[in-house]
Amino acid sequence: MAPRKRDADATRSRLLSIATRVFAERGFDGARVDEIATKAGINKRMIYAYFDDKDGLYREVLAGYFAKIVELSQAGEAASPSPGEQAAVIVRRYFDFLAEHPRLVRLLAWEALSHDARARRVLVDSAAAGLEALRAVIRRGVAAGEFRADLDEKKTLSSVNLLVLGFFQQQRILEELWGQDLSQPRARQAVLAHLLDLVFHGVAAPARR
Repeated sequence: MAPRKRDADATRSRLLSIATRVFAERGFDGARVDEIATKAGINKRMIYAYFDDKDGLYREVLAGYFAKIVELSQAGEAASPSPGEQAAVIVRRYFDFLAEHPRLVRLLAWEALSHDARARRVLVDSAAAGLEALRAVIRRGVAAGEFRADLDEKKTLSSVNLLVLGFFQQQRILEELWGQDLSQPRARQAVLAHLLDLVFHGVAAPARR
C-alpha cells in the first residue's frame, strides 16, 4: 500500500474516532465540525473531503457500529438450528456489544431526545440492517411453531431493543434502586438472563394440570 493511501486511511480512522467521542458527548446537534477537526489535528476541509458534510460523518459513525452488530447477528443465526436459541444468541451478543460500547448507548440516547428527523433517519436506516437477522429468525420461529403465530415482528423487535438498550441507558438509576454495582460482569449476566427469561417465557405462571 502506498504511503499516501496509508496516511489517508489513518486520517480517516482518526476522524471517525474523534467524531464518535464528540457525537457521544454532545449529540448530533451539539457537535461541531470545527471541534472535531481541532481534536483530530487536521484542517476542517478534510472532513468535507472524506465525508461530504456533518451528516455524512455522523452516518459513518453509526454505520461502523451497526456493521458490527449485523456481523454479530448473522453469526448468531448459525449458532443453532432452533430459531428460539438463535434469537437468544443474537440478543445476548447485542447485550454484550452494548456493554462494550457505551458511546453507542449515549449516541442512541441523544437520538431519543432529538427533534431532528434528518438525524433520526440516518439512525433508522442503519439500525434496519442490524435488525434484519433477528427479524428473519422470528419469521422462521413462527413458521416452525416455536413462536406465536400472531407475533408482531416490528413490535417484538422494538420491545426487545427497548429492554436491552434501556438497561444500559438506565444503569445508574437501576444501581441505586437495586443497591448493586451493575458494571460487574456477573451482575450484568444476571440481568441478561432475566431479560431473556422475560422475553421468551413472560411472567405468567405455568399452567396447572
